[in-house]
Amino acid sequence: MDEPTRRSPRIQLAVPIRVRGMSLQNKFFDEETATILVSQYGIMTQIRNLVDLEAELHVANLTNDLSGTFRIIWVNTQVKDGFHQVGLEVIEAAGNMWSIFFPPEDPAIDEPTAQAWLECKSCHQKQLGPIPQAELEHLVIGVVIARQCDQCKATITWELTIAEELAPPAGEKGPRTRTRAPLKLGIKVIREVEGTSVEEVCETINVSRNGAYFLTSEDYQVGESIKILLPYKKGDITRPSPAIVTRQDEVGGPFNHAVGIHIETEISVPGLARAETEAADSVLTSEKNQTEEDLRNKGRVPLKLPIKVIRQTYGLSLEDVGETVNISRSGAYFESSQNYAVGEIVQVILPYRKGQQPIPVAGRVVRLDQKPGSYVRS
Repeated sequence: MDEPTRRSPRIQLAVPIRVRGMSLQNKFFDEETATILVSQYGIMTQIRNLVDLEAELHVANLTNDLSGTFRIIWVNTQVKDGFHQVGLEVIEAAGNMWSIFFPPEDPAIDEPTAQAWLECKSCHQKQLGPIPQAELEHLVIGVVIARQCDQCKATITWELTIAEELAPPAGEKGPRTRTRAPLKLGIKVIREVEGTSVEEVCETINVSRNGAYFLTSEDYQVGESIKILLPYKKGDITRPSPAIVTRQDEVGGPFNHAVGIHIETEISVPGLARAETEAADSVLTSEKNQTEEDLRNKGRVPLKLPIKVIRQTYGLSLEDVGETVNISRSGAYFESSQNYAVGEIVQVILPYRKGQQPIPVAGRVVRLDQKPGSYVRS
């Protein structure tokens, strides 16, 4: 699972395309969109329909009428501006779909990758997995990837996770408010030891725009001034950034210490700003949902009743019959395989009996939870 894959260069290119296939709700869709990234092996794009991992889609280039079959390799289950971002791997294509010459692969060169934490949606174990840096800025909370799980002994859905480091560094008071992305990147540290410039190449545990936490076998001093290159690749001649050591923790294993630093200037790592925002929003949303959950549960009764929901989607009237988990005098919580949008207006029949035609009442979606390890939603 942790072995990086050599890929061709990715090019940011907006090519109008037509995408056809089956959605997660087993509904055929046909929509026009555009590519975001293009490579010899696949594309990244955005579509309005939520699709399943490993599903096959037909993609046509609207500028030259060339088409091919592609496989879904990752999906962002969260909606942004009405779209789901997806990564597609080409299975079969007619000719050079993008009219681009990609140079032959050099077996001596691997594409730069970062290590990000992924969580198995079945057994909930977390492992570091390789993420191409070209795609890193697009992979945020809500992205799912199909990968082999050694513990589950099967190909399972894994989700990108962003952790929040709550412990404050030495010298800081109160909890840490800056959210860090658990990215495994190379970092080069330059320090002065007894008048001699000493360089050390280490690996980060997590990073933020103005900080990093890395493993080392050397002993650092809190308050020590250093210079760093992050992310660092062998042969990099980028100008180093000044930083100061803010903490040092004792750790086990081959490394003796984990060192936290504050970087005076914001570092440029693809996806960091977006990852921090997504993670912070996730924490705030979790806290808000917990408060709302405490209030809701006080007036809810755990009753299983049939419920029918009537929705308007793209001008079509869709019906969804499910079963409630609990209900109150003005609300219900039910299970469904369909993807609802928070704020969506629907018509509800509760309790529902087949063959009866009662007048539905208007309702509004206020919450959407996804069951771990499946695409069942509540």
